[in-house]
Amino acid sequence: MPIIVVFLIGLGAFGLGMWLFKALVAQAPDEVELKRIEVSPRDEVEALVFAFERLGYVKVGTFSSGEQPGLTIHGLTHPSGRDGAVHDSDKAGVFAEVVLWSGEESTVITSLRELGLPQPPWKTMVHLEGASIEELHAASLEHEPTPLDVVEPHLFAGRVMSDYARTTAWLKANA
Repeated sequence: MPIIVVFLIGLGAFGLGMWLFKALVAQAPDEVELKRIEVSPRDEVEALVFAFERLGYVKVGTFSSGEQPGLTIHGLTHPSGRDGAVHDSDKAGVFAEVVLWSGEESTVITSLRELGLPQPPWKTMVHLEGASIEELHAASLEHEPTPLDVVEPHLFAGRVMSDYARTTAWLKANA
């Protein structure tokens, strides 16, 4: 579940050119630190978290980052190895993702619209704009890599922070 997407959504929403995208990527923090927080989610967010839980996902925490103000991530894991996330962002709104990890590669199935932004070679993005949690989960079954890593719930935040740093470094070198 890449946090960089939230940063990039703001760009796509305003239809900015690639030159501005490159300038803003250059200014993005190299790393983020997710900190567990206690917050009462808005009704829309709570409904999405509950939809994940109905499918067997277990909430691992709610996180924020000083480097990405206005963003809250509600993280969940599934016993099969999928990570789920509900993002509540001042810039991108509310959206959900299912992330599949396989070694150094990841597949992100997101309810965000396609923005045509460059992606690192190890990351597959599947955009299902406006998809329900059930539709995201079903799509994750169709895109399941082999082997699928089962990530311990307590490693959720670390995995997200590592993915953000790696993706941001790639974007800065290649965008």
